This record gives sequence, C-alpha cells and structure tokens, in this order.
Amino acid sequence: SSSSSSSSSFATNPPDIGDSLTTRFASSDGPIDSLLHCPGKPGFLCPVPGKWTNFRLAWFRTIGRLMGLSVMHNDIFPITFTRPVLKFILGRKIAWHDLAFFDPDLFENLRKAVVAGATTPSTIESWTLCFTIDLPEWMGGGNIDLIPDGGSVPVTAANVRKYAELYAQHLMV
Repeated sequence: SSSSSSSSSFATNPPDIGDSLTTRFASSDGPIDSLLHCPGKPGFLCPVPGKWTNFRLAWFRTIGRLMGLSVMHNDIFPITFTRPVLKFILGRKIAWHDLAFFDPDLFENLRKAVVAGATTPSTIESWTLCFTIDLPEWMGGGNIDLIPDGGSVPVTAANVRKYAELYAQHLMV
C-alpha cells in the first residue's frame, strides 16, 4: 500500500524538473550556467543562448527524450516553453513579432523603432545603430554581427525593419 500512495502522490504533485534544469552545471567543458531561462512572462522557459558544447547538447537531448516520453505516455510535461521554442519544435517559421512572446519589453522597443523609421526617419539616424548586437555575459558575451561586416552598416529608416527581424531571429533561434 505504501507504493500506491507514493505513486498517487507523484501523479497529483509531479516534481518540478524546471528548477533542477535551471541550476548551475559543471562538466569537462567547464561550468555551464542554466540551460533554460525565463526571458519574459514568468513560467515560460527557453534555452539560454551560449556555447554549444557536447555536455549542453547531451542535456538538451535528454530534455527532448523526456518530452518524447511524455507524449508517448500521454502525460503532461512539467516545463512550459515560450511560443518561439514551440514553433521551432513544430518546424514553423519564427517571425520577428514572436519576440512579443519571448521578451515583451524588447519587442516593444524594436516595434517603436520600426514605427519611428516610418514616421520620423531622422530619429533612427540619430541613434547611430549598426547591425551588431552586444551580448550580455549570461548569453556568452561578445559582439555579434547580424550581417557580414555589420559593424560598418548603419541602421537607417529604410532598413530598420530588417534590423528588427535579424535581431529577433538571432535571439530566438
């Protein structure tokens, strides 16, 4: 009877494996911060961009296998992913407006830049943006070119939409 009480407890209160997947890991490739993070709406997770090591890939493969087992056994998977992650898994096209479900604040800022490019082009040129992204340390750090030699290509009213699309695509995919 003790085994039936423990299995019914698991069915009603499954363990939250999301917490264990977002803790610090260490491997032969060096320490790895969290595998998943919550970029926008609380409770919705996505992979943390970073160095793709064999250790990280093995952990993501394990998460994929757990998802497959959940589907196969018609069970609930205890991690809720962001919309862009689900679209990626389903093989659907991820558009720049999906950034609203990934990071609503960043989406709103990029949307305002696109609108400003259409209404007041001089505003965009005064920002002195170029086609690069400065990544924070938790995302691996460094400077990423969105297009070849992006540091020398200024963002203008004519290409601000392309900048927003490439920026969002880089962060989500």
